[in-house]
Amino acid sequence: MKRSCANVFYNGNKVVNKLKSMPEVDIVYTSPKMNYCVIYFDEKKLHNIKKQLQFIKGFKGYNLSSFIDHKIIHQINDIQEVQE
Repeated sequence: MKRSCANVFYNGNKVVNKLKSMPEVDIVYTSPKMNYCVIYFDEKKLHNIKKQLQFIKGFKGYNLSSFIDHKIIHQINDIQEVQE
C-alpha cells in the first residue's frame, strides 16, 4: 500500500471535522492558527478524497507534499493493525 502526504488549507473547523470522519484519511498535524492540516492517505483514494473536499464549506485547497516521514507511516500502519 503506497501512502501519500498532503497539506489541506481551510477556513473554519468543518474541513477538519470532515477529514476526521473519513476512514481513509489520517490527520497527523493540524494548525488552527495557520488554517491547514497535514494528512496521509492511500494514493489510490486521492481522487475520492479530492471530490469529497471540494464540497466542504471552508475548503480552500491542497497540495501534495514531497515530504514523507516513514516513521509516521509505520506508526499509522501499526495503529491500524491493532484496531483491526
